[in-house]
Amino acid sequence: MSYNGRCPNNTTVTTQPIPFRSDSNLRLHKAGMRSTLPRRAVLDTVTATDQHRSAEEIRRALADRGIELPRSSVNNILGRLAEACLIGRTDTLPG
Repeated sequence: MSYNGRCPNNTTVTTQPIPFRSDSNLRLHKAGMRSTLPRRAVLDTVTATDQHRSAEEIRRALADRGIELPRSSVNNILGRLAEACLIGRTDTLPG
């Protein structure tokens, strides 16, 4: 399914300006995902650096930007972004 800025009933989609990289919205839509504020925020935070970050580090970085999300939500979003191949996943073993 492609996203062309119109809903199936041919009405124009209006969105609020987002304080994030503009390509996040497009990348999410191309992957078949809805572009929500939490998803854009997590995607931007993850792709802003080449360093691996834990879900807790991402949650704290978002909180510093004024976006409060529970760690469980961050984990869920990270899982969905990885399933859509928008980010990589690094599994760490305890110890």
